[in-house]
Amino acid sequence: MASPSSDGQGEGYRASRRLREADRDFRVQGRDVDVLMALAKMRLLRTSDLTRLFFDSKGTCQKRMRKLFDAGLVRAIVSELASENRYALTPMGHAFLVEASDDDVPPWRPAPKVKGRELTHLGLLNAYRIALATGAAKAGGVLVRFTPDWELRSQSPQADLIPDAAVVVELGSKRLEIALEIDAGTIAPSLVAKRMAKYEAKRMMRAPVFGLAAPVVFLVAVTARRARSLARALRGSTAAGGVLLGVAPSVLVDGGLSSGACASISALSDRKGALTAADFTAGLAAAVRVTGRGVTLAVCATARSR
Repeated sequence: MASPSSDGQGEGYRASRRLREADRDFRVQGRDVDVLMALAKMRLLRTSDLTRLFFDSKGTCQKRMRKLFDAGLVRAIVSELASENRYALTPMGHAFLVEASDDDVPPWRPAPKVKGRELTHLGLLNAYRIALATGAAKAGGVLVRFTPDWELRSQSPQADLIPDAAVVVELGSKRLEIALEIDAGTIAPSLVAKRMAKYEAKRMMRAPVFGLAAPVVFLVAVTARRARSLARALRGSTAAGGVLLGVAPSVLVDGGLSSGACASISALSDRKGALTAADFTAGLAAAVRVTGRGVTLAVCATARSR
């Protein structure tokens, strides 16, 4: 991590992103506990992710993370010299967090390997979580639950269907229950469609999904081109009626609450030419409605009635 003269080393100094430097003046702040908790929950976060959550500027974030790094509470993971740092909690940082926090701390897990599409999937999952938390807060709501797949798997390792995250958002009187699926383009669209059919089968049987009574499946694709491929695989499937299809980066503005999703899978599959943000103007807050039978997609009901 670049840490110039603000760290007291003189103009032009570049601190090592691998070697720790002793800092006898270091004192843990309340915000540091929040940072460590975020790393415990999300496992790997970029400097920009932490800035969006806790800091006013990227420079301030860099300086503080350098302090936590030198104290041995976090580790910096560098995939490329020109890229921004990614941070993970160390065992020492986790032990400190357990002592310092009044909240339940997730079990310590080593940072995932930084490589290719696996990193894309985790990065998009965490970016969506941050966007949804901040988006809900700005809308006067709250992100009540966001349980990622590794925690769900530890709860029920034999489950036949484990979403990438089980999500609950409260916006005023509306409670949104969402089974989140992040698609990084690593498997065939036909297999994704089969997975969506499993959700539809559970919905028909009124079987809960990790405590979600009747969740809407929010399928977030890494690119618009990928989203169209998924739409074509889903078109005509009974599963399409319970799926809302979103795309990055549009959905990362506020977690898709106001925009970033497509209201009609069939319309998206038929769309000619390059897709744009205009094809993903639906939002969860308007698209999801609460009925006596649970949560359904208002836009899908409208599309089927035409």
